[in-house]
Amino acid sequence: KSARRDGEGLLEELEVSLRNLRTEYVDLYQLHNISRREQWEQVQAPGGALEAARQALEEGKIRHLGVTSHNPRLALELVESGHFETLMIPFNYLTPEPAERLLPRCKELGVGTIAMKPFGGGALSNASTALKHVLLNPYVDVVIPGVMSVEEVEENYRVWSGDHALQPGELESIERDRAELGDSFCRACDYCQPCPQGIPISFLLRAEKQMLRRMGWSEERAQRVAEALKLGETCIKCGQCEERCPYGLKIRELLPPTMASLRVHLENRTIP
Repeated sequence: KSARRDGEGLLEELEVSLRNLRTEYVDLYQLHNISRREQWEQVQAPGGALEAARQALEEGKIRHLGVTSHNPRLALELVESGHFETLMIPFNYLTPEPAERLLPRCKELGVGTIAMKPFGGGALSNASTALKHVLLNPYVDVVIPGVMSVEEVEENYRVWSGDHALQPGELESIERDRAELGDSFCRACDYCQPCPQGIPISFLLRAEKQMLRRMGWSEERAQRVAEALKLGETCIKCGQCEERCPYGLKIRELLPPTMASLRVHLENRTIP
């Protein structure tokens, strides 16, 4: 995939991929993170990434062209443009919008669907439940859960090959996550970066629920939290992070109370 909006940049990155993979072509190449209208306009412009990707298709360096997006409404326009054979989109029980119109429309158009972030960037409380929820949707063709170990690969396979019906306890877990997280939680995509002040935004927004609740305190984690809080205090409220966030999070509003709570837990070594 390439996040370059210009044709020259996309072709450069494609050549790097071909060299690294030691191949003459890739089966699927994706225009990455077309989530804002100006990005869509940039790649469609003369000399843009879409023109270059079509050229690579004609030359046989790409067998199929896809697109990734974090914006279901814009993604509907992307798939209806006729340029793309696959769409990669975030989809989980806290990001359900794609199931309403987008995924069924992809099926109608013969566009393959790839569901990313089935675990909400690690925010959802039970990975197996989250994966089953996505697999239950008949309009999802492929799910790409993140993994950090062979054991997680094996667990994902067990979920995929088993019964996908959600049990009462799992449904309760989903409702708890919905009540606690809502839609204003960080998915750790880090598109908000780079911060001009060097603030580790996603780490601060996720430290309590995604790190401390699961792993607890250690001296190393305490030092990392203290350093992150110190950087967080330098925020100049420029808003660059909010302009980049594909989920529209109001980061400048979220950081202060999150940091205040995290600071109390750091001082007392308590678990949120």
